[in-house]
Amino acid sequence: MNVRTNAVGLLVAALCAAHVGAAAQIVGRTLIKGVAGVDLTAITPVVQSVLNSDVPGASRPWQSASANGEMRLLSGGAAAGAKCGRVKLTVDRAAKHSAYSFRYCRDAAGVWRTAG
Repeated sequence: MNVRTNAVGLLVAALCAAHVGAAAQIVGRTLIKGVAGVDLTAITPVVQSVLNSDVPGASRPWQSASANGEMRLLSGGAAAGAKCGRVKLTVDRAAKHSAYSFRYCRDAAGVWRTAG
């Protein structure tokens, strides 16, 4: 994993935390280029659903007033019996398409948190 991808994953996870407290993490106003706070309301529940319910390869769409995209479970997740999972977030805004990959693991309380 390259440094940029890992840093983006950590930002995504931090943004979740600010918006959902003990749920999957995503913090702040700007996640990365092209992902603003308005998108977080749409992305956050999708992160939880993907990690809690989906099998690797499954994806779920998300949409906000300013962008849309997809959250795909690449590996792991609760349905696969794993304590960790890797997800891919795609963001489509205007004519720009971006994709980011990051990893979450469950803590002792069962909350999904980012993992380095």
